[in-house]
Amino acid sequence: MSMATASGRGAALAGAVLLGGTFMGIAGLAQWLARVRDPSATARRIGLITACYGVGQIVGPLVVAGWGRDGDLRLPVLAASVALLLSALLLEVSRRRERLA
Repeated sequence: MSMATASGRGAALAGAVLLGGTFMGIAGLAQWLARVRDPSATARRIGLITACYGVGQIVGPLVVAGWGRDGDLRLPVLAASVALLLSALLLEVSRRRERLA
């Protein structure tokens, strides 16, 4: 089974728009979820989320470059999956905690 590939400026532009749009959507949703009744707490939460994104944008590629040197990306993909599941778990814990408070 062969995979079709796209090349050229159009493919690069389409990839950038799709990836950037996805990132903007996730960032916007996370910031929407960070809002609380207390404005000072909201600003603190959005700042923390932004800092976490920044750390992830730096650390993620470094981890993939280190773990995927031999071309096998199974470990980086597994690590990303674990991070995603952990994030979902933390979101649910936070959501339940807010409901109880």
